[in-house]
Amino acid sequence: MFNIRKIQEQIISYSIAAVSNAEIAEAIVYGENGEAASEDNDTWCQCSAGYSKVLFERAFQCNVEVALLKSVKMGDDICLMKIIPDAPVWR
Repeated sequence: MFNIRKIQEQIISYSIAAVSNAEIAEAIVYGENGEAASEDNDTWCQCSAGYSKVLFERAFQCNVEVALLKSVKMGDDICLMKIIPDAPVWR
């Protein structure tokens, strides 16, 4: 099993550090004071919503709205996002 969060953190950190430095990369990945390093907050879920936004905008070739409805990190039994395409290409 993969820890997708750690993989994403490493890729993002490496990419940012390559064009700036390790300190800036760490601040972007984990927050200015390291608050996003803990999995006991909704930062990870909001990041996943942003990732889903990019993914579905590419797939639907239009702007989408992503609403985080449920989150395991916030005490729900599942993660659930609502994806609303603005003007999908299939119309």
